[in-house]
Amino acid sequence: MVEITYTNTGGDQIVQAQALLRDRGSSFTFYHYFWVLYWAAMAALGVYVSLFVGQIFIACIFGAMFLLYAVVALPYSRVWHRWARQVSRGSARKHIRLRLDEQGLHETVEGAVESFAPWDAVRSFAVFEGHLFVELAGDLWANVPRATVAEGDAAFEEVVQILRNRGVAEQPSNHAMQRTAPSSDA
Repeated sequence: MVEITYTNTGGDQIVQAQALLRDRGSSFTFYHYFWVLYWAAMAALGVYVSLFVGQIFIACIFGAMFLLYAVVALPYSRVWHRWARQVSRGSARKHIRLRLDEQGLHETVEGAVESFAPWDAVRSFAVFEGHLFVELAGDLWANVPRATVAEGDAAFEEVVQILRNRGVAEQPSNHAMQRTAPSSDA
């Protein structure tokens, strides 16, 4: 049995939103930029045809329409960062106690709200930018920031090791996992 105490803030929720976005991966990002390039090609075609027939004003309209679209579409990471800040707005600092035992995960928030997830409800875990994210059934998550674990780094690593030993799927896509945890190839 392992028990750790940590805190979550709005900033921790932003890191979780970034991890989820990155987890959805390159296909989501690829399609976003594919459509930006598609509309760039359509705008270029509109400008070319307009200039070819001598309609400079119409060419300017095509160019302006694409520029307005590109200004909104290209700062992609800023859009997601702003979304994550809005989602976490008003979130106070929460003190959480997480206990892992033979039955599963027991979480107590602010000493008042208790929840339990049996081991078969634990879907996967990942470490991203110093946070341990544990995915539970029902699209629920436990977000454990390494820096706020009262018991220190050793307790954080022990929780990660327990998840590995229980056969919980580890998400391989995060570079932070490779930096912070020993290899499981041994």
